Amino acid sequence: MPSLRQQLRRKRRSLSQQEQVLASAALTRRLVADLSIITAKTIALYLPDDGEIDPTPFMFWCYSVGKQIYLPLLPEGVMPNTSSLFFQAYIPGITKLRMNRFGMPEPTFNKRHCIRASMLNLVLLPLVGFDRNRNRIGRGKGYYDKTFSAGANSFHTPKLVGVAHSVQETRIQPNPWDVQLDAVFTEKEKISIL
Repeated sequence: MPSLRQQLRRKRRSLSQQEQVLASAALTRRLVADLSIITAKTIALYLPDDGEIDPTPFMFWCYSVGKQIYLPLLPEGVMPNTSSLFFQAYIPGITKLRMNRFGMPEPTFNKRHCIRASMLNLVLLPLVGFDRNRNRIGRGKGYYDKTFSAGANSFHTPKLVGVAHSVQETRIQPNPWDVQLDAVFTEKEKISIL
Protein backbone atom coordinates (compact mmCIF):
# COMPACT_ATOMS: atom_id res chain seq x y z
CA MET A 1 0.00 0.00 0.00
CA PRO A 2 1.39 3.45 -0.90
CA SER A 3 2.49 5.68 1.96
CA LEU A 4 0.57 8.86 2.80
CA ARG A 5 3.39 10.90 1.26
CA GLN A 6 3.12 8.90 -2.00
CA GLN A 7 -0.67 9.26 -2.06
CA LEU A 8 -0.51 13.02 -1.59
CA ARG A 9 2.19 13.44 -4.24
CA ARG A 10 0.07 11.41 -6.63
CA LYS A 11 -2.93 13.67 -5.92
CA ARG A 12 -1.08 16.85 -6.79
CA ARG A 13 0.52 15.28 -9.89
CA SER A 14 -2.93 14.20 -11.10
CA LEU A 15 -4.04 17.82 -11.49
CA SER A 16 -4.25 18.86 -15.15
CA GLN A 17 -2.03 21.59 -16.57
CA GLN A 18 -5.04 23.92 -16.63
CA GLU A 19 -5.88 23.12 -12.99
CA GLN A 20 -2.24 23.81 -12.06
CA VAL A 21 -2.24 27.19 -13.85
CA LEU A 22 -5.57 28.24 -12.31
CA ALA A 23 -4.42 27.15 -8.83
CA SER A 24 -1.18 29.13 -9.17
CA ALA A 25 -3.07 32.26 -10.28
CA ALA A 26 -5.55 31.92 -7.38
CA LEU A 27 -2.68 31.39 -4.91
CA THR A 28 -0.92 34.50 -6.22
CA ARG A 29 -4.09 36.60 -5.81
CA ARG A 30 -4.38 35.45 -2.18
CA LEU A 31 -0.73 36.15 -1.42
CA VAL A 32 -0.58 39.66 -2.93
CA ALA A 33 -3.78 40.64 -1.09
CA ASP A 34 -2.48 39.60 2.34
CA LEU A 35 -0.87 42.35 4.42
CA SER A 36 1.27 39.93 6.43
CA ILE A 37 2.75 38.67 3.15
CA ILE A 38 3.21 41.85 1.14
CA THR A 39 5.01 43.72 3.94
CA ALA A 40 7.90 41.24 3.79
CA LYS A 41 11.02 42.57 2.06
CA THR A 42 13.23 39.45 1.92
CA ILE A 43 11.33 36.42 0.66
CA ALA A 44 12.49 32.86 0.06
CA LEU A 45 10.46 30.57 -2.14
CA TYR A 46 11.04 27.57 -4.36
CA LEU A 47 10.89 26.55 -7.99
CA PRO A 48 8.08 23.98 -8.41
CA ASP A 49 8.69 20.29 -8.96
CA ASP A 50 6.62 17.11 -8.90
CA GLY A 51 3.20 18.80 -9.12
CA GLU A 52 3.90 21.37 -6.39
CA ILE A 53 1.76 24.50 -6.59
CA ASP A 54 3.69 27.04 -8.64
CA PRO A 55 4.78 30.18 -6.74
CA THR A 56 6.60 31.75 -9.72
CA PRO A 57 3.79 34.22 -10.61
CA PHE A 58 4.07 35.49 -7.01
CA MET A 59 7.87 35.55 -7.41
CA PHE A 60 7.57 37.75 -10.52
CA TRP A 61 5.21 40.06 -8.64
CA CYS A 62 7.76 40.29 -5.80
CA TYR A 63 10.50 41.10 -8.28
CA SER A 64 8.36 43.77 -9.97
CA VAL A 65 7.77 45.60 -6.67
CA GLY A 66 11.42 45.48 -5.56
CA LYS A 67 11.44 42.69 -3.00
CA GLN A 68 14.57 40.58 -2.54
CA ILE A 69 14.00 36.99 -3.66
CA TYR A 70 15.94 33.98 -2.40
CA LEU A 71 15.97 30.31 -3.31
CA PRO A 72 17.07 27.46 -1.04
CA LEU A 73 20.30 25.59 -1.63
CA LEU A 74 20.87 22.10 -0.27
CA PRO A 75 23.76 22.06 2.22
CA GLU A 76 25.52 19.12 0.50
CA GLY A 77 26.56 21.33 -2.41
CA VAL A 78 27.70 24.17 -0.17
CA MET A 79 28.87 22.96 3.23
CA PRO A 80 28.62 19.17 3.65
CA ASN A 81 28.95 19.21 7.46
CA THR A 82 25.66 21.02 8.05
CA SER A 83 22.03 20.03 7.58
CA SER A 84 20.51 23.52 7.29
CA LEU A 85 19.46 25.08 4.02
CA PHE A 86 21.31 28.05 2.58
CA PHE A 87 19.41 30.86 0.86
CA GLN A 88 20.83 32.60 -2.18
CA ALA A 89 19.61 35.73 -3.95
CA TYR A 90 17.72 34.99 -7.14
CA ILE A 91 16.99 37.24 -10.10
CA PRO A 92 14.58 35.59 -12.56
CA GLY A 93 16.20 35.01 -15.94
CA ILE A 94 19.64 36.11 -14.73
CA THR A 95 20.76 33.88 -11.85
CA LYS A 96 22.31 30.67 -13.14
CA LEU A 97 20.67 27.45 -12.00
CA ARG A 98 21.93 23.90 -11.70
CA MET A 99 20.22 20.64 -10.82
CA ASN A 100 20.83 19.43 -7.27
CA ARG A 101 21.16 15.77 -6.33
CA PHE A 102 17.37 15.38 -6.28
CA GLY A 103 17.06 16.74 -9.83
CA MET A 104 15.59 20.05 -8.65
CA PRO A 105 16.86 23.44 -9.88
CA GLU A 106 18.77 25.64 -7.48
CA PRO A 107 21.19 28.56 -7.92
CA THR A 108 24.83 27.86 -8.60
CA PHE A 109 26.45 28.59 -5.24
CA ASN A 110 27.87 32.06 -4.76
CA LYS A 111 28.78 32.86 -1.14
CA ARG A 112 28.48 36.63 -1.70
CA HIS A 113 24.78 36.23 -2.58
CA CYS A 114 23.80 33.97 0.35
CA ILE A 115 22.12 35.05 3.57
CA ARG A 116 21.32 33.28 6.82
CA ALA A 117 17.79 31.96 7.22
CA SER A 118 17.30 34.33 10.15
CA MET A 119 17.69 37.32 7.80
CA LEU A 120 14.59 36.38 5.79
CA ASN A 121 11.21 37.97 6.53
CA LEU A 122 9.12 35.30 4.83
CA VAL A 123 9.65 31.76 3.58
CA LEU A 124 7.18 30.04 1.25
CA LEU A 125 7.61 26.31 1.81
CA PRO A 126 6.53 23.56 -0.55
CA LEU A 127 4.31 20.93 1.03
CA VAL A 128 3.44 17.33 0.35
CA GLY A 129 0.60 17.60 2.89
CA PHE A 130 -0.85 19.94 5.51
CA ASP A 131 -3.58 20.06 8.12
CA ARG A 132 -5.83 22.62 9.83
CA ASN A 133 -3.30 23.04 12.65
CA ARG A 134 -0.66 24.28 10.18
CA ASN A 135 1.41 21.11 10.39
CA ARG A 136 3.18 20.01 7.24
CA ILE A 137 4.48 16.91 5.57
CA GLY A 138 7.51 17.65 3.44
CA ARG A 139 9.57 15.40 1.22
CA GLY A 140 10.99 13.62 4.25
CA LYS A 141 14.57 14.90 4.40
CA GLY A 142 13.94 17.42 7.21
CA TYR A 143 15.83 20.35 5.67
CA TYR A 144 13.23 22.99 6.52
CA ASP A 145 12.67 21.58 10.03
CA LYS A 146 16.41 21.60 10.75
CA THR A 147 16.81 25.09 9.32
CA PHE A 148 13.94 26.66 11.26
CA SER A 149 13.98 24.68 14.49
CA ALA A 150 13.67 26.69 17.72
CA GLY A 151 17.41 26.83 18.43
CA ALA A 152 18.55 27.51 14.88
CA ASN A 153 17.53 31.19 14.73
CA SER A 154 17.55 32.61 18.22
CA PHE A 155 17.27 36.33 17.41
CA HIS A 156 14.81 36.25 14.51
CA THR A 157 12.61 33.69 12.83
CA PRO A 158 10.95 34.47 9.50
CA LYS A 159 7.26 33.84 8.92
CA LEU A 160 6.92 30.29 7.59
CA VAL A 161 4.10 29.97 5.08
CA GLY A 162 3.27 26.68 3.44
CA VAL A 163 1.71 26.75 -0.01
CA ALA A 164 -0.11 23.79 -1.52
CA HIS A 165 -3.05 22.59 -3.54
CA SER A 166 -6.20 22.15 -1.45
CA VAL A 167 -6.24 18.43 -2.39
CA GLN A 168 -3.11 18.00 -0.25
CA GLU A 169 -4.98 18.55 3.02
CA THR A 170 -4.80 15.52 5.31
CA ARG A 171 -4.57 14.45 8.94
CA ILE A 172 -1.09 14.75 10.42
CA GLN A 173 0.36 13.47 13.63
CA PRO A 174 3.36 15.79 13.98
CA ASN A 175 6.70 14.61 15.30
CA PRO A 176 8.34 16.53 18.17
CA TRP A 177 10.97 17.95 15.78
CA ASP A 178 8.46 19.20 13.17
CA VAL A 179 8.32 22.98 12.83
CA GLN A 180 4.78 24.35 12.76
CA LEU A 181 3.89 26.83 10.03
CA ASP A 182 2.56 30.33 10.67
CA ALA A 183 0.11 29.93 7.80
CA VAL A 184 -0.91 27.70 4.92
CA PHE A 185 -2.20 29.15 1.66
CA THR A 186 -3.97 27.13 -1.00
CA GLU A 187 -5.79 28.22 -4.13
CA LYS A 188 -8.97 28.30 -1.99
CA GLU A 189 -8.07 29.68 1.43
CA LYS A 190 -5.66 30.83 4.11
CA ILE A 191 -5.23 28.84 7.34
CA SER A 192 -3.38 31.11 9.73
CA ILE A 193 -2.47 32.70 13.01
CA LEU A 194 -1.06 35.73 11.15
